[in-house]
Amino acid sequence: MVLLLQIVGAVAALGFGLWLGMPKSYRPHWDGIEEAMGKEKPRAKATRHFTFLGFLQKRQEKGSERRLRRDRRSRKPFDLS
Repeated sequence: MVLLLQIVGAVAALGFGLWLGMPKSYRPHWDGIEEAMGKEKPRAKATRHFTFLGFLQKRQEKGSERRLRRDRRSRKPFDLS
């Protein structure tokens, strides 16, 4: 009888723990989402920090730099000699 109560108690505790751990079904309203995003707010630029591992990596170019390099490469004069 005691063993049966322990098993039932363990199963009940497991079920209660799973129920508590389940994600809540929170569904915000669209107006609340738009307000939180704040379309009129200016966006902050990402700041770059120096790290030792970043120093070892290849330097990443901005899109404008890639475009300039590509344009310079494509405007070479045509030569048949």
